Amino acid sequence: MLPEVELANGQRVPLTGPAAKFSRTPIGIRQRAATLGEHTAEILEQLGCKPETIADLKARGVI
Repeated sequence: MLPEVELANGQRVPLTGPAAKFSRTPIGIRQRAATLGEHTAEILEQLGCKPETIADLKARGVI
């Protein structure tokens, strides 16, 4: 019920696993949760922001 998952900082912590258990379909935790802002640049790129704009936002502390 409490599988260990490795966080972004390397620390291993127990997380509550899925309550449902299926006989033919394996279920479990596939990956850790993203850290705050981990995918911000990727999302902004997908929305059409240029790398220079993203770098400027980072430099100004906006993201």
